[in-house]
Amino acid sequence: MRALAASILPLLLTVLGATVGLVPAIAQAEAEDELNDPQPVAVPLPAGYSAPQPADGQISPGRESPATPALEAAYVFTWEHYHSLLVIGPGTGTCRPAWVVTYAGGTQDMEVAYRAVAFRDHKGVLHVDSRSALIIGPKANQWSPDSFAIFATGAVQSQDDDPEHQRESGVITRLVGTEEGAYRGLLLLAQAVVGDGT
Repeated sequence: MRALAASILPLLLTVLGATVGLVPAIAQAEAEDELNDPQPVAVPLPAGYSAPQPADGQISPGRESPATPALEAAYVFTWEHYHSLLVIGPGTGTCRPAWVVTYAGGTQDMEVAYRAVAFRDHKGVLHVDSRSALIIGPKANQWSPDSFAIFATGAVQSQDDDPEHQRESGVITRLVGTEEGAYRGLLLLAQAVVGDGT
C-alpha cells in the first residue's frame, strides 16, 4: 500500500496542490535559494489553534506536557531546506494522531514521512511529538524524526531526535481547516503514504 501511495504521490500532489496551494510560491523561492532573502511570510493561525511563543523563549518542541487536544487541521510549512505537510486527524483524549510528510524544498519529491501525536501544552502552544517514530521514504536511513512547536503567529520550531542536530525554524504557509473540502483529501493522502506506523 505504501509503495503504491508513494508511486502515485506526484499525481495526487498535483491535483491537491491546485486545490490548496500545497506547493505555494515559497517553493519557487526555495528552489532559487531565496528562502532566507526574503523570508517567507507566515500565515497567522485562527484563535484556538495555538498560542504565542512564550516570552522567555523557553520551549521544547514536542516535549512539553500535553494539556488540551490539538484541533484537526492540515498545515503546510517551510523550514530549513524542506517543506512539510502536517495533518492532525480526529481522535479522543489529549493527544491526537498526526502525520508528517516532508519534501525537498521547491519540489514534490518526498524525502520522509512518519506518524506523530499532536497536542497543546498548558500555555496553549501546539506541539507535534514525533519522537522515536518509524520513518519511511527515500531518506529514511539518513533521517531522525523531527518534532515541532507551532505558534499562533505561524512561526514553527523543530527539534530533532538526534541531539547533535540543531533546532530549525520555519513558518506556516497554508492552513487547511476541517471546513474546507481539501482537508479530507490531505488526511487520506497522509494516511496512505505513512500507513499505520508499524
